[in-house]
Amino acid sequence: MIIPMWAILGFSAAFFSATVMLLQEKYKVEGLALAVWSKIACVIATLPFVLIFGFPDNPLFYMLLALQAVMFAISDVVWYRQIPHVGAGVISRLFPITVITSFLVWFLFDPSLFHQFIDQPIIGGLIILVLGLAACFGASLKKCRVSSQAVKKIWF
Repeated sequence: MIIPMWAILGFSAAFFSATVMLLQEKYKVEGLALAVWSKIACVIATLPFVLIFGFPDNPLFYMLLALQAVMFAISDVVWYRQIPHVGAGVISRLFPITVITSFLVWFLFDPSLFHQFIDQPIIGGLIILVLGLAACFGASLKKCRVSSQAVKKIWF
């Protein structure tokens, strides 16, 4: 069996997410700079795939992408600025919750996607594995207590 490219990229994203948080905890880079550079890295990493597969035709895709980009940019700056204060462990335990919730909420927008995962259990299983690995990487970081005070600091 050949491992799908999205599974490899999902594993890589989970690994690099944990790595960035640990580096931020250790080196305390300015949050805005780290957010900008992480977005630049995402564009560079996805550009070859966009050039190969082409750009989507649906304008709604670009409107939702712009909305998501603004939300994540604000969120990243807030979170990256707080990592030196609350620890990477706090952020890494809360971040997978948002990813998994977003993944599940997407089924409300496209219910047929849920049936595709049911019809193809290997793909569905790999997606669950990737989401589980993201949570596992987050949970294995420095044991920082998730307190209500820490959550208030990162919740804007």
